[in-house]
Amino acid sequence: MKQRLLTLTLIFSFSMIPIATSAENVPQQAIQNIQDSYLQKFNQIQPSKCDAHYLKMMAYFKKENSKVKPNSILLLGDSITEAFPIKLATNLPLVKRGISGDCVGGNNYRGLLDRIQISCITLKPDKVFILIGINDIIQYFPGLKSDDQKIRLSNYNKIIQIIQEQSPKTKIYITSTFPVVTLANTTRPVTKYNPIIKKWNTALKTLAKKQNIEFFDLHKHLLDKNKKALDKSYTNDGIHLSRLGYQRWIKELKIRLKKDAKIKPSTQPATQKK
Repeated sequence: MKQRLLTLTLIFSFSMIPIATSAENVPQQAIQNIQDSYLQKFNQIQPSKCDAHYLKMMAYFKKENSKVKPNSILLLGDSITEAFPIKLATNLPLVKRGISGDCVGGNNYRGLLDRIQISCITLKPDKVFILIGINDIIQYFPGLKSDDQKIRLSNYNKIIQIIQEQSPKTKIYITSTFPVVTLANTTRPVTKYNPIIKKWNTALKTLAKKQNIEFFDLHKHLLDKNKKALDKSYTNDGIHLSRLGYQRWIKELKIRLKKDAKIKPSTQPATQKK
C-alpha cells in the first residue's frame, strides 16, 4: 500500500494544472452526509487516499449544482476531467464533474455510475461528454483487472441508459479514452496499456453506434508521430494532460461542436437498447 500511495503521489505531482481546490471549504457535515449514503452500499468507498477527496467533491457538486445554467455542456470523468481548465475554453458553456481516481463503477467499487444522479441528471445538460475508464484499465486499485472489459462495458452502458431515460433531451457523447506513455521521470510503466486502451475504444465506438449516440475520438489526436502512444508534449506524467494537451482537447471540442451544429439533431430513441 505504501508503494501504491507513493506512485499516486508521483502521478499527481507532475500535473501542471492543479486539481480543483474549490471544494476545500465544503462543510464537514455535508461530506459526512455523502459518506453515510455511500457506506450503505460499499464497505469501503475506495481503497486509497482518494476517498476523502471523492467525498469532498461529491458534497461540492451537490452544493454547486443549483448554480449551473441551462443548456450547459457537461464534462464527466476522472482526474483528467477534474483538472480541465475551463477558463481556456472561451465561449463554451462548460461545466465539469470529474473526480480524481474515479472509475466506471457499478460493482464493489464506486465510480461514475454510482454518482450519475448528482453529477449529471440533476443538471439536465444540453450535451454531456463522458470520459471514463483509464483508471479501470491501468489497475489503479486492488481488485480491478485491466481485462475486465465485458463488465466495464456493461456498467458504462448503464450510465448511458440512465441519462437517456432520465434526461432524454441531453445529447450524449462517448469520448475515447486517451493513450498513455511511460516517461523517463516516472516510475510507472504505462505504455504497455495502450493495446488495451485501443481495444476498449473500439468497444466504446460500437456501443455508441448501438445506442444511437455520438463518439468523440480524441485518442487519435493525442497520439505521437508513430501513432503508438501519447505524444509526450501533451503530458507531464504519462497519463494526465499538460496545458498543451488540454489546448488540443479544447481545439478538437470546438471543431466537433461546430460541425454538429450544422447537422440537424437526431431524435433520441424512444426505447433504449439493452
